[in-house]
Amino acid sequence: MRNRIIFSILALNLGLLADSAKADSLEQLEYGLAEAPSDESASPTAELPIQPLPAPSPLPLPAPMPVENAAPLQGATPNEATDSPASSTAQPETPAQPERKESFVVQPPASPTSAKFEKKFEFQLGTSFLPYDALYQPLLLEASLQWEFKKDWLWEIGRFGWAITKLSSGLKDQVQNDLQRELAGVPGIDPKGIKVFEGNEMKKLRFVAGGSMGYRLLDGELTAFRKKKIHHEWIFNLGGTYFNMRNKHQVGPTLGAQVRFKFNDHFNAQIRADQTIGVMMKRQNSIGIFGIGLGYRF
Repeated sequence: MRNRIIFSILALNLGLLADSAKADSLEQLEYGLAEAPSDESASPTAELPIQPLPAPSPLPLPAPMPVENAAPLQGATPNEATDSPASSTAQPETPAQPERKESFVVQPPASPTSAKFEKKFEFQLGTSFLPYDALYQPLLLEASLQWEFKKDWLWEIGRFGWAITKLSSGLKDQVQNDLQRELAGVPGIDPKGIKVFEGNEMKKLRFVAGGSMGYRLLDGELTAFRKKKIHHEWIFNLGGTYFNMRNKHQVGPTLGAQVRFKFNDHFNAQIRADQTIGVMMKRQNSIGIFGIGLGYRF
């Protein structure tokens, strides 16, 4: 019972304190309103003068592009057909140009032998050398006649070579001097009377004759002196050759090759190499011939 009385007294006191605080706040509010200025211009809620904003300027529109060959709208005047100022200076109508298409044709380079074939003869003049013999090497002056009767095929109608000289290797004199020196101290032998006699056949060579068939294996072009183009041909030959050695003879099949360098349609230079296998026994049966020459086609 006692506690209830104490709580009641405390609640009454708190109520009285709240009423007194509320009364104080009302008095302060009335006092502030009484001291506030009476001028409406100083009031924060006073109306300010309103100024109208300037109207926004319209953005410039781009000029329309002139349209060629454009027909005016139906029911419109010439000035209404278009709003562009460029319409007053209309361009004259130009016919449409057809589209040009360029075409390129790649052609392969012409081959030196792609031209039309013509049957022609060729006369050759040159010199040849026979180097295989140990004692003498004949030097020949040669002439030949060829006929190109078919594309890539040649017929050497005849070749003739005359021996103009025989070059000596000096082996005979060397052997003779060695023998005389060795037999100088032998009693009863005169070294100066010793002579070496050779039965050499190349020393007695008089002329060479033969013929062959040739086939052009390949051809092409090369550049000389950075400007001049020279046509070259590689030819394979198969034929036979006859060697006249005064009272002895030799004959046999001949296998050879030659390279030609054409300067123009008529003149050319050539390098030739032939190998003959002789069929005559007890005679020189392996004879090689190397030569150079010039040719003229007609």
